[in-house]
Amino acid sequence: MKKIGEHFAQEVEAAGLAGLPFAWGDDGEIEFGKSLTQAQIDSIVAVYDAHDPSAQAPG
Repeated sequence: MKKIGEHFAQEVEAAGLAGLPFAWGDDGEIEFGKSLTQAQIDSIVAVYDAHDPSAQAPG
């Protein structure tokens, strides 16, 4: 499990996933709400997989 950097929230928002019932910790653990569909979970995991915790903020 990789760590989650400070810009993960921006990446989640850019993917249209902000506001869904899930939470994450800096250690990379993600907790999914029971109401999420498998497609939503897969989308969140895809954002996490593409996430580079060492990347600088865009712009």
